[in-house]
Amino acid sequence: MTMNNVNVIGLMFQKYEIRAIKSVNGGILWICLNDVCRALSRSEIGNNGQALKLCKTSARQPFCKEGRNRWGIKPHDIHSLLKEIRCENAMIAEVCNDFQSWINSLPIDLGEQSAFAPAIAIPSKEPVIFSYQDKFPITFKDENGKTMINATEMARSFGKLPAEWLKLKSTTEFRQRLVQKGESKSMESQIFTSRERGNGTIWIDEKLAIELARWLSPEFSEWCNSCIQELMTKGVVSIKDVPVPSVNFPVPETLEEALLLATHQQREIGANKYKVDYYNDQIENRDHFASSHIANELDISVPQLHQFLLAESIVKYENKKWRVHGSHNALQCEVTYVWSRPDGKCYAAGRRLRWTPAGRDYIIELWKFKN
Repeated sequence: MTMNNVNVIGLMFQKYEIRAIKSVNGGILWICLNDVCRALSRSEIGNNGQALKLCKTSARQPFCKEGRNRWGIKPHDIHSLLKEIRCENAMIAEVCNDFQSWINSLPIDLGEQSAFAPAIAIPSKEPVIFSYQDKFPITFKDENGKTMINATEMARSFGKLPAEWLKLKSTTEFRQRLVQKGESKSMESQIFTSRERGNGTIWIDEKLAIELARWLSPEFSEWCNSCIQELMTKGVVSIKDVPVPSVNFPVPETLEEALLLATHQQREIGANKYKVDYYNDQIENRDHFASSHIANELDISVPQLHQFLLAESIVKYENKKWRVHGSHNALQCEVTYVWSRPDGKCYAAGRRLRWTPAGRDYIIELWKFKN
């Protein structure tokens, strides 16, 4: 059904119907949070506002023909809800796993995610490195026969950012064709991001890598293709002319020395635990960031940050707020703040524009690149 030019459809998870809003491209934009809670047999957390707290993308959406709008969330925000209730017992954990698999099978709309895909774990196999022109190391990973390449390193070799290419209309069309022809399972499977030492790294599969390399340089495209072929045919690659850093690490020769070394390392881990906890709380586990947070990381003022983003045509000042341009929607999100009554019920108490984790990574990478 279509309401006020909004395409609302009904999706079936087991015996439950879950309302969703579909984009013009056929991808899922919003999922009804109330329906999700009912399907997980947790309607109470939808009624008392607990689910609203967990899902940061919560926003009122026109899921109903009549009456007030219902709360909707972005599909990628489902994991925040499942993570909270999965640990209750083995039975609900199994339901959560089934629900996550169901969500992953849906055609998610990437229009508002732009050049960024959901961050997932890097494949576990050891990476291999080729050195382009003997001075630009490019990392390759092979996982279940699928080659993933470090797009950030590829673009950096030519003084560019992978997000510039990923935002092109021709790139989106190429990615969609790969899915339509069955060469890719989904657009999400073609790309993922990871965080390494606080910076965002974009990884893409081999088919996208060849296209990116062709955009960067025809010669570089041929070189990447030869590396991929060697990795696929031999199962390994030749790591040539890549300097191996020297490591000053004492190798224990006796059991006593091994125990002493283990004790020393344990003390080091304990001494640095507060740093790890701080990083996890302030960076890794955050769903959104204020401009002041990013400005502090870059050691600049908030006005300096906004002026920099304005000069790069990323933001505009509108209605007394710094908003991103449409082509950068993936960098910003609207956060709903809630307040709790003494009886435990929660209510929305206004919204704020914040930067997404992908937005933070993009801004920091762009600032370092430009400065």
